[in-house]
Amino acid sequence: MMERTVVPFNHVLHLLVTVLLCGLWVPVWIIMALSHREYGNWRCMECGGTDWGGQ
Repeated sequence: MMERTVVPFNHVLHLLVTVLLCGLWVPVWIIMALSHREYGNWRCMECGGTDWGGQ
């Protein structure tokens, strides 16, 4: 069985992009934050990949 770890969501990066794009990034940020909360951002501890082959 592959070991997995959760990569934290980088809100500081999204805040910076939002400021640089004068607020246009806010909808993308919200969608990404909500999907990260629901599904998480899993990475394989061996290879760093995110493709689980349908598992």
